[in-house]
Amino acid sequence: MYPVRILGIAPYPGLERIMQQLAAQRPEIHLITKLGNLRNWRDALSSVPSSSYDVIISRGGTARMLSSFARTPVVEITTSAYDMLCSLRNAQGYTGKIAVVGHSNITELYNVTPEQLAEIMQYDIVVCPIDDNADIRQEILHLKQENCNLILGDIVSQHSAEELGLNSMLITSSEQSVQDALDEAVRLVRAQS
Repeated sequence: MYPVRILGIAPYPGLERIMQQLAAQRPEIHLITKLGNLRNWRDALSSVPSSSYDVIISRGGTARMLSSFARTPVVEITTSAYDMLCSLRNAQGYTGKIAVVGHSNITELYNVTPEQLAEIMQYDIVVCPIDDNADIRQEILHLKQENCNLILGDIVSQHSAEELGLNSMLITSSEQSVQDALDEAVRLVRAQS
């Protein structure tokens, strides 16, 4: 049986490394990775001939943009409650108001919300869902005016927060979230063939 050819577009280097490490352990997968996020996903996609992959995996808003434009199926690397909990735990040293900013993959977790996790950890948290990339900078500016001193979010939220002089922390995806996306990509390609 031929290996499933996957193009992984990762918004940050750590996610790219996780993709590569996990795929290296699976002989049924041939993985090509590129760095790409909401600002440069087109460059990442166009740098690889479409004939060299069967499916794309990516995360969040980048995955949704790819789904809208790519002719190839896209599997999203989801953000799990565990991923969010790890990010909130990493924010333990911060005092004051914390905001979670991002697309639905970050603000609408399965079976649990960031607010519920923050309540468990006794954090003062604001959840700010983003529908349009143009909203991110405006929302973060509004949060800054409300005295939020830490922004947790995706790579675009993180960069926008830093540009506005706020502390920020990237919500990262765990190995399990990537493994689940790889499993789904293999299942999808095998079902199509």
